[in-house]
Amino acid sequence: MVVVDDDEMRNLYAKHISNKGFEVKTGSNGEDALQKLTEFMPKVIILDVSMPNMVGMQMLRMMKKLPALAKIPVIMITAREALLPFCLDTMAGNYPYKGSNSAKELLTTKSMLIT
Repeated sequence: MVVVDDDEMRNLYAKHISNKGFEVKTGSNGEDALQKLTEFMPKVIILDVSMPNMVGMQMLRMMKKLPALAKIPVIMITAREALLPFCLDTMAGNYPYKGSNSAKELLTTKSMLIT
């Protein structure tokens, strides 16, 4: 699952993941994604830190409270370098900086989590 508010970035990640043979669901914010998680159980979630309505860290905290969602690996991403310390304090499995990681590098991290 790819949860990113920027349409272009969300579609880019989703396209690369689906090209690797994975089914991909997307969300534009935390509320949207949590609703979709009632119907779909992803192997990994790529989660943007800063989004409208519900930021990534709020979504992650809510997920960790629900046994069915708590064990899903999460890669938190951000384009705002100042938010990296907050990512380190979360329970995310990984937290690459969007500004310094290509989609290929991010997907390599994702592959390590689900294999």
